[in-house]
Amino acid sequence: MKVYELSKELNIPNKELVQFIQSLGIDVKHHLGVISDEDVDRIKSALAKQDKVVKPKKEMETKKTETTKQWKPDLKRMIRIKNIAQGKLIYVSKRQLGYTVEWPNSGDVNYLELGEFINLKNTDRRFVTEPWIRILEDDEVEILKYANIYQHYKGILGIDNITDMLKEDFESFKKKFDNLPKGFKNTVAEHAARMIKAGELDSIKIKDYIEEEMGIELELPTRGD
Repeated sequence: MKVYELSKELNIPNKELVQFIQSLGIDVKHHLGVISDEDVDRIKSALAKQDKVVKPKKEMETKKTETTKQWKPDLKRMIRIKNIAQGKLIYVSKRQLGYTVEWPNSGDVNYLELGEFINLKNTDRRFVTEPWIRILEDDEVEILKYANIYQHYKGILGIDNITDMLKEDFESFKKKFDNLPKGFKNTVAEHAARMIKAGELDSIKIKDYIEEEMGIELELPTRGD
């Protein structure tokens, strides 16, 4: 579960909830961070002890259902899109003549009209099936479901930083890696190769597992080879 989803359930502002979670020693950096079911129970228990208002389960489920029903797409709305591939991305609209959006580098963020994003997923499907881009909005899941592409993203929703993922213990990494779409596994492998080159990937088990699963060698050739 993402922090902002729990925030909605408990009716506590994102910023306040993030600070409270951090005070419990749970590693989250922002409202898009992911927390385990075990941590959710721990957070609710700690809130209850501090007399924070925690809505009854039935009321929370009702509110969540109502929120889902009330969500409506505004196709003219601008949404933030992040380049999660390992190189430059260029999108050329098939709907608006001369309309082009560029992400020069991995990690770059640009804006796209929601209606244009729907057009992108219909005309340039590899952007979302690999996937090469990620929505940076609180209602990311609702947008993905509306666009009928949630299935391509459900394995990466809990991954905010590939470097952090590659620095996790082997079992945690393996669990996430196994659920990734093939295209994003390639992105992780390329990122791992660069970390190896820089001497930043410490886990031999993670390196070996990626190589075995992808059928590749991660070491990058030195200049002049």
